[in-house]
Amino acid sequence: MKYAKPYDRAAALNAALFLFWERGFHATSIKDLEDALKMRSGSIYAAFKSKENLYALALEQYFQNSQNAFEKDVLEAQSPLAGLVAMIRRISQADDILRRPCMLIKAVINATDDTAEIAGIARDYRKRMVENMVQGFEKARQLGELQSNSEPKALASQYQTDVIGLQVEAQMGADTQHFANRVEETARRYERLQVMNLSGIS
Repeated sequence: MKYAKPYDRAAALNAALFLFWERGFHATSIKDLEDALKMRSGSIYAAFKSKENLYALALEQYFQNSQNAFEKDVLEAQSPLAGLVAMIRRISQADDILRRPCMLIKAVINATDDTAEIAGIARDYRKRMVENMVQGFEKARQLGELQSNSEPKALASQYQTDVIGLQVEAQMGADTQHFANRVEETARRYERLQVMNLSGIS
């Protein structure tokens, strides 16, 4: 096996992120990391100290990537609601990253005693992501995209539930057309919030 030189920390961390995201912490071996990062085990430990620390860094990078994308597509957009709707529609695209289950949720669900501390960090990251969703709906309300009596926290909670459900359905191998219809139906429910209040979501 050949290894790329010089060592590129950003590229190595990104490779680790996608490997851990796909397989989880326990199912990812040092050999797997060697192959993905194009580094020998000694170099991996020298650069990242431990597999656990590399996993924690990968979760941090995942959170930061997600945060940056959400800020750009929703919080900084002229239409936050359109940004939120567009995120849902992306789940129907087979090659889109949003189709994958959230790495942070997987970290919490699959946590064991040796990753409990890291899972706690992932839980905090996820909480911050949900807070961003609340901000997105709050901004949409402030801009007049939502009715004044809309509840951003309740909407964000429902939005999170809808997105997670669609991601799980995608991983279960749902029929392509049926799944596309499900995604579109969900997206349109949020589009209709411009003329309906929270009771319109069902």
